[in-house]
This record gives sequence, C-alpha cells and structure tokens, in this order.
Amino acid sequence: MLDAEGHRFWSLRELTSAVTHFPSHPEIAAFPDASSYFVFADWAIECWQFAVCLPGSQTTVLILPDFGFHSVSDSFEEFLALYEAGDSRIHHPEKRP
Repeated sequence: MLDAEGHRFWSLRELTSAVTHFPSHPEIAAFPDASSYFVFADWAIECWQFAVCLPGSQTTVLILPDFGFHSVSDSFEEFLALYEAGDSRIHHPEKRP
C-alpha cells in the first residue's frame, strides 16, 4: 500500500537483491558489493527504489537506479527517521551534509 507521499515498503516476500531486480543495469552490476544490497521500498510506483546493505555492520541505504547508487542515509535506522520526519533528503541525496 502506498503512503500519502507515494512510498511503498515491500513485504519480506518481495525483497530482492539490487542485482536481481536490475539484471541489465550496467552501473548496478559494476557497483562494489552490489549483491549485498537489497531493495526494500520504492517511491511513485517504482520510479525510484531504496536498497539497504545486508548483512554486516554497515546498513547504508541507497536510492537507485536513476541516480545510480547514491547514499540516502548511513543506516537503516537513520533512513526510517528521515522517512518519519518527511525529510526531503530521502528523495534528494545531493542535499546530504
């Protein structure tokens, strides 16, 4: 179900690796550790997808593929805080400090 802003968090059954989700995207295939990123949400009916790095201690969240791999937050917890606050940085990673 979409929220008021057009985000949709995927069910566990839908989670997929970024490499599997975008099999022919050259930038994703060339990204270091691309197979460690899993798509967990999208915006505007898959205009943009959000992927989190799993497993490991670093759970960076990225926005892809139109921006390539751009960091949205340094952790999943930070991403959720930005989302809850309605912070525009989840859509505009270039605004990150």
